[in-house]
Amino acid sequence: MKTEIIGNIVDISSGNILRNKKVVINNGIITDILDNLERIGDGFGDTSESDNYLIPGLIDSHLHLLFSGSGTPLQDFRDLDQEGLYELALRNAQMALEWGITTVRDCGSLSDITFKLREDINIGKVIGARVLTSGEAVTTRGGHLNFMGIEADTPEEMNKAAEFMLDKGADFIKLIVSGGNTTPGSKDNVDQYEYENIKSITDYVHSKGKKIMAHVHTKVGMEKCIEAGIDFIEHGSWRTADGIDVDFHLIKKMYDKKITYGTALPKSYFINFEEVHKNRIFTTIENMKYKDNVVIGTDGGTTNNPVKELINQAVYLKEKGKFLNLEILQMLTINPGEQVLDGKAGVIKKGLIGDVVVLEGNPLEDLENLKKIIAVYKEGKRFR
Repeated sequence: MKTEIIGNIVDISSGNILRNKKVVINNGIITDILDNLERIGDGFGDTSESDNYLIPGLIDSHLHLLFSGSGTPLQDFRDLDQEGLYELALRNAQMALEWGITTVRDCGSLSDITFKLREDINIGKVIGARVLTSGEAVTTRGGHLNFMGIEADTPEEMNKAAEFMLDKGADFIKLIVSGGNTTPGSKDNVDQYEYENIKSITDYVHSKGKKIMAHVHTKVGMEKCIEAGIDFIEHGSWRTADGIDVDFHLIKKMYDKKITYGTALPKSYFINFEEVHKNRIFTTIENMKYKDNVVIGTDGGTTNNPVKELINQAVYLKEKGKFLNLEILQMLTINPGEQVLDGKAGVIKKGLIGDVVVLEGNPLEDLENLKKIIAVYKEGKRFR
């Protein structure tokens, strides 16, 4: 299958606009980027080539396909059977695609459902954003996300849990280092694992050629994860028993060790008048200090946080953190393309996956233009 898309390419690497180009996609891969020498119909009605801006497909680096994003996502999860959960996950994957999000990273789920959805999307049985998924997270007995996790307390049990998930087909492993807010009885300022546990499972996952992500809110937990060489730190709220305590030395160390920071900022971005949410916003922006190791994720599906919130959260972080539009765009595309998709996507470039979003306006001038979507192409196939 061959697709040609005409417009002005937003070069995410440099921030330049490559005007009046033709992106040629064959069998899902970008095979050529040519000067558009002819005025040909582009299939976008009255929109001319010079009015279109082409960006890579967006990547939401942290969401939960089996959560509804309603006011009661945990109850919704418990009320649905496997068929209902599959339909919910499919709707979420389709909603993401409608909003220009061509890849989602599902961070904690029931693997029988999300692995099936991933396969159904890959073979074209159903339409949706590309899915990367951890399946069940590794957590302690009774720990955070135990209702969709594998409970393991000792290093030996944790390694066996990781082995089980990788053999089953997990794209990466998610480790629950501290408590969380979704699970009743769990506290996000309390650690679940010691350093030895974290180091053991990290080394095991790396020995299998895969990456490991840590859900962690505590300062002590973050230090353990950084020392252990974990690949992704998600949330990173710097929680202590008394509040928060940001350690800028550790933020620098996280960057120097090439550990990726994932924002995974849930509804805090629009409930910013409560102390806990103000703290989450503050620590998130501090963790984004070095930019190159940052990927933006919504924690989509959690309370009042549907998966279509990626652009809204990105705009908010840009304004609150005083980032450049290009820096935020890189956190949505090229950074996760490198760090989540191993360099296979995230830029409109020959040899990479043909995920392209066509916009009415230039997002380098206004990030709100990310919402002005004309068409979404995933692997060269148009879905909007």
